[in-house]
Amino acid sequence: DKERERDEMREKKIADLTHSLVERAKEIDQIRKECEEKEKEFKTFKERLKKRKKEIRNKQRGERERQINQNRNECEEEREKEEELKLRMEEEWSGREEELKE
Repeated sequence: DKERERDEMREKKIADLTHSLVERAKEIDQIRKECEEKEKEFKTFKERLKKRKKEIRNKQRGERERQINQNRNECEEEREKEEELKLRMEEEWSGREEELKE
């Protein structure tokens, strides 16, 4: 009778421990799933960040190129104006030289 009681107690303990292990395994599995989800979210975030950085770099590069081209065009316009002014001055001087000779 006492042995049967001990066996029942032992079986109850085993059942309790088994139940506890099953619950713990469920918790671990849930935590693992949450971690996987967080890893996916982080990976997606990193990819979006990488794309955004690339967009910003391209935009900045485009802006720099636009500014360089604008500066180049402005310099070319200034050179053309200077050349035009130089030619006019030369024409004026040669005209005055002719006047002085007469």
